Amino acid sequence: MLHEENFRHHYAMTLRDWCRNLVDHWEEAVAEVGLPTAKVWGLYMAASRVAFEHNNIQLHHVLAANVDPWGEDDLPLRPWWTP
Repeated sequence: MLHEENFRHHYAMTLRDWCRNLVDHWEEAVAEVGLPTAKVWGLYMAASRVAFEHNNIQLHHVLAANVDPWGEDDLPLRPWWTP
């Protein structure tokens, strides 16, 4: 494993914005998918947001690499994916 990061806070903020967007465009969403589906998605996103905010759900991003038989991975010691 080369790197691990918990995206819990990012998902909570994203879901906050998606919930606000759904509320702001409620009539359009209902017209597009119907009232039952819009309600289900609103509930799902709101409940997921609360779960991420209260640390009931976490999402971890893991960066891993294969190693050769000697345990070498030929990767640089510093993270190359960050600016």
